[in-house]
Amino acid sequence: MSYKRVLILGFLVFTVLAFASSAMADGAPVTIVFNGGYAFASGGYGIPPYQGTMNGVSEQFFCVDFKHDIVAGQSWKATVTSLTNATGVAQNTYLGSQTEYLEFAWLIGLMMSAEKAKDWTDAAAYQAMIWSFTGGPAAAIPTADWYPSWFTGQGWEILTPTVVGSGQEFLVQTPEPSILLLFGTGLVLIGVILKKRSAQNRAY
Repeated sequence: MSYKRVLILGFLVFTVLAFASSAMADGAPVTIVFNGGYAFASGGYGIPPYQGTMNGVSEQFFCVDFKHDIVAGQSWKATVTSLTNATGVAQNTYLGSQTEYLEFAWLIGLMMSAEKAKDWTDAAAYQAMIWSFTGGPAAAIPTADWYPSWFTGQGWEILTPTVVGSGQEFLVQTPEPSILLLFGTGLVLIGVILKKRSAQNRAY
């Protein structure tokens, strides 16, 4: 593949990723569709991440809402709120507490690490902790500020149904701007290397 094609492909991928991230600005309405997929089952419940789409783009969702049921194929409108926006969290979400959503995001990270290690018991336990905030199965509830002090929730968004009960409230993780910048820089470097190799080959 020529360096020009690499740069063009890289630009297109970078643009798509950047657009997907920027499309989730605070207060933006999005359409969520749950396709019925989940990581594994435990105790009669599907354990996240759930599979579906947001505005037509494939996405993984983390459920923080035990009160409302959803079924495969269900869709609903939701409002996006950045977890770092304390005022927005207080005004736009079901629980209205940034501290609790920070705990959710931290527990989701622990749950995903357990799933990666195929430790299904611990993964289910972390999800039970999250659901216990909204009437789910009994579980140990973390105390306030249970998450590390350095954890700010950067890169996490809350998706709250615009109509209560029309769907579930989810957390989603979005690409960090620094990651997008690193990705774009890497593609440019690959293009430069390929260009130099092409020039060297022509010299011989």
